[in-house]
Amino acid sequence: ARIPPKRLTPEEFDALQREKLTYAEFTTLRGATGDSIKKIKKNPEVSKAKAQIELIFLALKCDVVREYKFLPDRQFRWDWALPEIKVCIEYQGLNFGHGGASGHQTIKGIANSNEKYSRGAIAGWCIILVDAISVRSGIAHELIKGAIQCRNL
Repeated sequence: ARIPPKRLTPEEFDALQREKLTYAEFTTLRGATGDSIKKIKKNPEVSKAKAQIELIFLALKCDVVREYKFLPDRQFRWDWALPEIKVCIEYQGLNFGHGGASGHQTIKGIANSNEKYSRGAIAGWCIILVDAISVRSGIAHELIKGAIQCRNL
């Protein structure tokens, strides 16, 4: 589903960051419902990081697509994508004590991710990998902004 770009003032952006919305709360505000919110609520640290990524897109005034299927013959999806300029963002999260390892923690999951990233790169995508630490430190914001600027030239 597309997120319409919302023009935020610096004051509004700061206020949203201070509120520390969880991803579930943020997507609820955006109209998301059901199983996606239930999954997200299981891990609050991931939720906070993903909410911050959504705020980055708002700050950069991006029209981003969530869960973008980028190859017609495969089920691979980018977490967030800007298809017009072929920039995608993948969140690399860990799962601690919530029903086993996530896809990023198993040999098969890592192999699938490697194939996905390689096929995306071959197809011309700029793939930005972020995690909770890069989001918290501001590095994710710099990387996303840099990729968008680079592709918009």
